[in-house]
Amino acid sequence: MKEYILFGTGWRAMFYVRIATHLTSLLRINAIYTRRKDFSLPGFYVTDNAEDALSKPHDAVIVASGRIGFLETMKYLEKRGETILTETSFLTLTDEELKEVEDIKGYTLEQYPHFPLFSAVIKATERIGKVDQLKLSSLHNHHASAILRAILKENSIPKDISAVDFPSSTIKTAGRGGRSKNGEREEYIRKIRIIRYPSNKLFIHDFSTNTYHSTLIKDEIEVRGERGIVNEKGVRYVREDGETVSLPFVFHRDTEFFASTMTLSHITLGSEVVFSNPFYPSPLSDDEIAVALLLQAFDKGCLEYSIQDGVLDVRIGRLL
Repeated sequence: MKEYILFGTGWRAMFYVRIATHLTSLLRINAIYTRRKDFSLPGFYVTDNAEDALSKPHDAVIVASGRIGFLETMKYLEKRGETILTETSFLTLTDEELKEVEDIKGYTLEQYPHFPLFSAVIKATERIGKVDQLKLSSLHNHHASAILRAILKENSIPKDISAVDFPSSTIKTAGRGGRSKNGEREEYIRKIRIIRYPSNKLFIHDFSTNTYHSTLIKDEIEVRGERGIVNEKGVRYVREDGETVSLPFVFHRDTEFFASTMTLSHITLGSEVVFSNPFYPSPLSDDEIAVALLLQAFDKGCLEYSIQDGVLDVRIGRLL
């Protein structure tokens, strides 16, 4: 088992704290560095001195400290010769800064191709033949790019793009702090992008700025291929005998927790298991399962998503 230093104590950094709490044989955090004075976490060594944190034994550093000072942190860790695993904090960097960070060796912890739903969808595309269309209404910018690249196998910067930004308002139903039931309204923008690649592949991105914190807007994905369609509910495809088959995804889980779901065991499509959670029954959200899968891959020496991959996701994602 590898040992880590964690940089950050924000919302995404807490993914790693919870994974370390529940999966002690996978993730050991020997120190946490934070810019927040007098911050503490029971069971963890926390310091506001980076050198102090890095003096503890470790194999790698997880950078989940957010966008403030991100490039400086990355260059500092590179100069020290650290093995870097970074969250996807590239979006606010300038083009020149992206070039700088792109030269740094390390890994990007882009979890969404491993997120249970999207992982199951990717697996199910094996039933629909050659894929040429993807519609996604779930993830923003670089996360959407990661799914685009995983499904359509397109790594170039798209040039044929149509765009619509539509301002609107709705009842606010939730936020990062939890459910909202007071009936207040919130403004949002529905952002629609249509991309056509020279290879005759189509990507439709339909994202609302309140997507992540609304009980009204649900995750949607649709993949079209020559033999059928996969979406968030299942697959419809034509078998070799000409028969059309419809199979639903069945999510085998114990409980629900706000927008995320807890304790997912596996996902089936008919009799086939299309996603299996190796960490069940540890109480992890779907995001945390995906992140833990990346850490497991790193532990086994087979994590391949580089910092350069993360930068490419951002370059494509900025167009969305």
